[in-house]
Amino acid sequence: MKTLKMSFALLTLLAATSFRSMANAPAKTVKENCSLTSLKSAVTKTTKERTYRFIVKNEEDSPVTIHLKDANGQVLFMKKLKKAGDFAIDFNFSNMPDGKYTIEMVTKICISKQDLTL
Repeated sequence: MKTLKMSFALLTLLAATSFRSMANAPAKTVKENCSLTSLKSAVTKTTKERTYRFIVKNEEDSPVTIHLKDANGQVLFMKKLKKAGDFAIDFNFSNMPDGKYTIEMVTKICISKQDLTL
């Protein structure tokens, strides 16, 4: 019984120490506007009225999340690309007001932004 109490006390002490060190661990830093050679993008106007194509070339086998935000930072569209490859997403702005929009590519370590003004 004494060994059981001692083991429980030791386990509690180890758990408390582990949680304290996790709380003091620095958070992962996400860099904004970084350029990754394995992740490229472009925005082009299509032949359709007020429609733009966002092209992503992801050479890494890691997920990329695409956000379309308005001038206030509100997310209007979100799509997660789970693997490497080339992707094209058409955004139709025919029902949207003129203004500034931002397209973001978000990875685990980077946020890359492209502005689009209508």
